[in-house]
Amino acid sequence: MKLHIKRLDLLHPNAPGNKYFKLKYNLMKAKEVGATTLVTVGGPFSNHLHAVAASCREPEMKSIGLVRGQKPAILSNTLADCLEWGMQLEFIEREWYAQRDTEAFKQWVRETFEMSYFIPEGGSNFLGVNGCMEILTAADKSFDTLAVPVGSATTLAGLLLTAHPRQRILAFAALHDLTLPEKLEKHLYYTLMDAELAAEFAARVEWVFDYTFGGFAKTTPELLLFMEQQAQQGLPLDKVYTSKMVYGLYDLAESGNIGPDETVLAIHTGGLQGNRGLVSTPAR
Repeated sequence: MKLHIKRLDLLHPNAPGNKYFKLKYNLMKAKEVGATTLVTVGGPFSNHLHAVAASCREPEMKSIGLVRGQKPAILSNTLADCLEWGMQLEFIEREWYAQRDTEAFKQWVRETFEMSYFIPEGGSNFLGVNGCMEILTAADKSFDTLAVPVGSATTLAGLLLTAHPRQRILAFAALHDLTLPEKLEKHLYYTLMDAELAAEFAARVEWVFDYTFGGFAKTTPELLLFMEQQAQQGLPLDKVYTSKMVYGLYDLAESGNIGPDETVLAIHTGGLQGNRGLVSTPAR
């Protein structure tokens, strides 16, 4: 395997990684509709909340983060940054947070926060996909294979819509969520408005569920050692997404599922800020 890493984590000081692309058109839309407040949701270590708060430091736009669960005695480093940058933090019950993608929740946001624009968790909407369609350059389309870690499938949808038709697409699930292919197809449908075409695009993806290391944000001593070794070689990885993808790529290459001359471009989606305070929960 001839592995290359596209370092989106180095792209932008405010919203590094894929967050820059997911937020780009959402921020433009908020200004277009005359919103004065951005409202979004996330957990206590959310890269998305962090990026939204950072992006609202410069423009005349207030930000409100609806955080999952009760307010802790000590804020995570992520939430402490958000607070310092002016984001208003509102902690909501987990049961209500679970409804965050419903129309009822969105209506509640509109009624509760005046002149607001709602960005779904992770920037996972039509505008987020459109932004992610700008990740690949013409040179990136010369690689045999594209690899990307997947949480909401938003970034994957954007890459898939712009990849070269001959490219192999490896999607490394960050959690063992067997509904991810369905979520991907929905993103594709909302963009293409053609169910048959969306299914054709989705069928190109090779899903990899073997490297979740026990679940979302969970790790093992083996994975942590791998991360340390990669960092020593100049490649910092996050615990939730990119470390599992890169580990998986090397394992697939060793087992022969990726050829020795196969050129692979792996997308580094960022998320490094979460390493500061995210407690490693070992897989059991």
